[in-house]
Amino acid sequence: MNIIGERLIEVLLADSTLITLLSDADSVFAQFSPVRKAKYVTVPTNTGEDQNNIPADTGEVEIQAVVSRKVENAGMICVNIAKRIDTIINKGEIVLTNSNYKIISMVRSDGTGLQIDDAAQEYWFGLTYAYIIDEST
Repeated sequence: MNIIGERLIEVLLADSTLITLLSDADSVFAQFSPVRKAKYVTVPTNTGEDQNNIPADTGEVEIQAVVSRKVENAGMICVNIAKRIDTIINKGEIVLTNSNYKIISMVRSDGTGLQIDDAAQEYWFGLTYAYIIDEST
């Protein structure tokens, strides 16, 4: 797993408010959800390079919040999960940096707004962040 995806999963799992919104600590998945839960978050694992000796790396990462349409107030819950993720990620440099690299910049570059997947009967909300990491720390 690459460093940005790995660290994002750690940080999201450590946030008690987000876990309360999801109702389950096992609802943050790398890449895709292996099972359809009522509420879950996916984080891509193909972002950020693993110590490739390049002083800086840039890219984008999209995190998705997903809620089954069977959940009461599903649309609002999905938006609240996305808002909480955005609050966590906007602390970027402080929260995401670790001893192997430093976040130089991480800003939301796009958001899908609330979407409906009719086939899966789910609401989803995508948040895309542009980042610059420094691996020379």
